[in-house]
Amino acid sequence: QGTVSGTSGITAAAGRSLRFDGNVTLAAGNTGTTLPGLVQLDGLTWNSHTGISMGTVTLSGGPVNITSNNSAISYTGPVDGPENLTLTAGTADISFSTGVGQSTRIDRLQVVSAKDVTFSANVAAESLLQSAGTGTTTFGGTVNTDSSAGVSITSTNFRAVGTVTTTAS
Repeated sequence: QGTVSGTSGITAAAGRSLRFDGNVTLAAGNTGTTLPGLVQLDGLTWNSHTGISMGTVTLSGGPVNITSNNSAISYTGPVDGPENLTLTAGTADISFSTGVGQSTRIDRLQVVSAKDVTFSANVAAESLLQSAGTGTTTFGGTVNTDSSAGVSITSTNFRAVGTVTTTAS
């Protein structure tokens, strides 16, 4: 465990597995973070610039907070794990290319701020909260939450292709 810090992004080759169990702080640099393989995030705060792209993500060990300082945040693989995930993109976009919480439902999924937020596939979480959005929030698949917090979206536009189901447990 420890803190990773630097002045540029972190890049890994496809097929690599990485585990982060300490905070990550990356100052503005000339490259974004690109982690196309398996990424395990263990209860940490990730503060970065110049964009963040991750492949298959597992959340474990505590809440995960990711801030991109007005740069895009994208997930190109599934995001799973029984933890809270909080994302802050400021004026940039957040996108999920595949399912969220499909193998293991995630706890609270919270978008603090973003322009456009896109979920291309199904989402399963205890709750889904979006505090601020200046563009369009799109759900390309079904959304299922199972806590009394349910789904709360604050955005300029909202588009749901599939069904949205909230059930308190």
